[in-house]
Amino acid sequence: MKLLAVVLALLSERLLGQLRWWNRLDLPALWHRLLAPWLPAGGVRAHWLAPLLLWGPPVLLTAALDLALAGVWFELPRLLLALGVLAACLGPEAFNVRVDAFLAAAERGDEAAARRAAAALLGDEAPAGLLRQAQAVAAALLYEGHVRLFAVLFWFFLLGPAGALLYRLASDTARRGHGLPAALHAHLRRLFAWLDAVPAHLFALGFFLAGSFDDAWHAWRRVWATELGLAERNRTLVVVTGCGALRHDLGRDLDDHGEALRWVRAARALVLRAVVVWVGVAALMTLSGTLA
Repeated sequence: MKLLAVVLALLSERLLGQLRWWNRLDLPALWHRLLAPWLPAGGVRAHWLAPLLLWGPPVLLTAALDLALAGVWFELPRLLLALGVLAACLGPEAFNVRVDAFLAAAERGDEAAARRAAAALLGDEAPAGLLRQAQAVAAALLYEGHVRLFAVLFWFFLLGPAGALLYRLASDTARRGHGLPAALHAHLRRLFAWLDAVPAHLFALGFFLAGSFDDAWHAWRRVWATELGLAERNRTLVVVTGCGALRHDLGRDLDDHGEALRWVRAARALVLRAVVVWVGVAALMTLSGTLA
């Protein structure tokens, strides 16, 4: 059932991304605004109470529904629940739709639209100039593809819909903050880094098979030879290994518009190939009975 839900969710990702009302439906932000008045201001109490309040209720409710629907009507309601949770976790604004928006604007030469699309992918202000934007977007979408696609699917396979929802809420809190006090936000970012560690390393390993194995291996070793914090290591490992798999030097400035856009397309293709590699592994494990 999990494998079927993943395949259907990936097929529907582009369709949902085209719906304007879906792109405006930011469920994590709505949930954070609802709970903001109830969160403790700071201190040790906030460090354990905040994640319980922010992530606990929707995750526990989803887990309870998933268990309650087991064996009901040939598992169809359970499949619909899984599809709904995956759709919410993969959206709003599907990964592919964001990349398409940047590429279309860059090809038109519309710098304002390209900068807005780049900022949406980067989660921050985009640099000026299409070449610099393309360089930043290509590197960022390697990790963005991990957070928005692979890691959600990893936690779904591991813990079902509740696992996917937990990761999505944690990543949204860590990356956007939602006005939380700085100390509390830093604590939640550390918690997210632990949730992100295993899928980040597995996704980087997927680049070995999806791109140049030898170059990806050398890039992986360079990252592990560098002293980094856990959160920074997760991101750097995905980005640097991905660039190695593509045989691209992050330090080299791009001087051709066409080459810059090809680099963005190549980075997206690598992400999708790596996702397919791991979905294929999950399919083999499911068929062999290793993965329930």
